[in-house]
Amino acid sequence: MTLDLENVVAISGAIVAIAGAYSGIKKVFRDVRKSREEQKAIILQEAKEEISRNKIIYDNKIRSLRDDLENFKESINKDITHVKEVHGGEMRVLSDKIENLREELREQHLQMLNLLTKLVDRA
Repeated sequence: MTLDLENVVAISGAIVAIAGAYSGIKKVFRDVRKSREEQKAIILQEAKEEISRNKIIYDNKIRSLRDDLENFKESINKDITHVKEVHGGEMRVLSDKIENLREELREQHLQMLNLLTKLVDRA
């Protein structure tokens, strides 16, 4: 094979074409890689934003549940206090009734003893 000007130009053209194709392919791969990285960054950012929104929502729900729990505790404590007061009042009333019944029983017992004493004295 002889190296004449036509062969050199043909080989040079082929080299330039191959180099251009290689550069083009390299650019396409670089663009694809860049596009994937950008897509990954967008997805990551969207995920972070979604997590942030969900955190705010769940924090608000937790705060609301804590408030409800505190309200229930206060309500239950009020109810327990009321029940204790009512129970204490009822116990006082029952104690007074028991004391009155004891007094009545003593009086009836004394009356029966007096009656028996009078019956024995008459006999």
